[in-house]
Amino acid sequence: MKNIVYRISRKFFLTAGLTKKIQHRISIFYPSTKYSIIKRTQNYLIKVYMASLIAAAGLLAFAEISVYYSFLAAMVVYVMADAYINTELGRQEVKLLCMFEEFISEVHFNYQFDEMLLEAIEKASEKMPYEIGVHGEILLTYLKSAYLGKGDDYREICPNKLFLTFYSLSFTVLTYGDKKIDGHSVYLSNLGYLKEDINAEVLKRKKLYSQFMGLSTVIILPVFFIKIIEWWSVSNMPDLDGYYKSLRGIVITILLVFITISIYKIISMLKNPYNDREYKSKWAKYMLDNIYWINKSVLFIIKKTYKAAERLNHILKSLVYPYNIKEFILRRLVFSISAFLLSFAVCLSVGMGVLLSVMVSAVFGAIFYASVYIKIIVKRQIMIMDSEAEIVRFQSVILMLMHMDKITVEEILRQISDFAVIFKEHTERMINKFSYLGMRVFEEEKENTEFMPFKKLMDSFLAADMLGIEKAFHGMESERRYYVEKHKQENEDIIMKKSVIAKGLAFVPICFIIMVKLILPFVMEGMKQLSNTGL
Repeated sequence: MKNIVYRISRKFFLTAGLTKKIQHRISIFYPSTKYSIIKRTQNYLIKVYMASLIAAAGLLAFAEISVYYSFLAAMVVYVMADAYINTELGRQEVKLLCMFEEFISEVHFNYQFDEMLLEAIEKASEKMPYEIGVHGEILLTYLKSAYLGKGDDYREICPNKLFLTFYSLSFTVLTYGDKKIDGHSVYLSNLGYLKEDINAEVLKRKKLYSQFMGLSTVIILPVFFIKIIEWWSVSNMPDLDGYYKSLRGIVITILLVFITISIYKIISMLKNPYNDREYKSKWAKYMLDNIYWINKSVLFIIKKTYKAAERLNHILKSLVYPYNIKEFILRRLVFSISAFLLSFAVCLSVGMGVLLSVMVSAVFGAIFYASVYIKIIVKRQIMIMDSEAEIVRFQSVILMLMHMDKITVEEILRQISDFAVIFKEHTERMINKFSYLGMRVFEEEKENTEFMPFKKLMDSFLAADMLGIEKAFHGMESERRYYVEKHKQENEDIIMKKSVIAKGLAFVPICFIIMVKLILPFVMEGMKQLSNTGL
């Protein structure tokens, strides 16, 4: 049964994206055999489809089956399923981070006796639970391969930046050896910093989930009562049946559902931390590569809106977005055209005229066209909130590398570039220009940003040319602690702001539904009856 559900889900165009998304994330969190990954995916799918069937039954229980309402119900169920998957995968990542913190403690314990890093990781992998033990074995394999100068890039398969930090610190020790500063191992000190970062991330996510607990239900539950409210209203005032079944009543229902879905998506984005490596579906690339006129049309749009496209491309690169500018534009067009056609079919099914159907459908198409862009802007704003956290990750790597013999500024720059998301474009530009501009690249990038912590980092790189690397970064440890503490407090403020925004938005759907589906119809019908009696 599970195999049948999985196969259909992978092939059916409406569920293929969700299925591949689940399988992609599971393969990263719980790397194992293909059979094991598929089994986990199947279990997720069964839970999602069972919940979706219950939700669909609740939406349709008191409704007369119609094209437009069935379409609305399908949209609500799809959005709920997508949000549920994101939340569950987020919780799995938190669980994995908790185990990873224990794994690092075990590596720390084993390493301090004989300073044999690979053996320490191997022993820790054997002792830890299976889920994190597999990651330990993968880390060990990639470290050995990288040390020998062969093998794939661990960045492509690591679960998140915290795992990549551990890999980078460990690879640095293998390459340059460890050092003792004031009698303490630099590697073990950095493992301590990494554990602090993991703990801070886990606490942040747990608090975020606790602050948002129950809000999804508050937002989406009123939609289930739209038809119940209509049924109760008609049973008490039969004349309202015509209002609810009229074109105005149907359009109001559609707008209420779209408002609810929009708020639900916004709150889901606030709740689930930004993930810089999303699953990339292949259809956009396939169409551009294989259908000549589509590729030419997209290039024509880019040429005609060059400045806007250039700004958009800059945003996509800063987000490390999985789609390039051509794929992004094509996706916007496909989504908006699909929304237009579906809306047009729904409008015709409820009795609208062709001209009115075209106008309403055009509005919905424009909304979908804009929503794809709004989504990446919201993601960028969420990322900017974490700018200092990225600087702290840079400092963790620099604190490890600065004491190593024969380490160069260029090598440090390459290492921190692996962790860059917000400053990815800056670091890549510096690497590309370093060969011919040398230390002047840091002056250029200092002028290209207004973010003070990044400016200070550039100052330290510039000082390394005159003072040497170790002296130039000497005060970084205390500076890092300052940013860590500051970021903890800012995380509290950010979570509270997100919570306030989410709680304010959460009650908008229920207020709208009560107002336009219950109070307003009764008031309007009451006034109509009074006017008919001549009072």
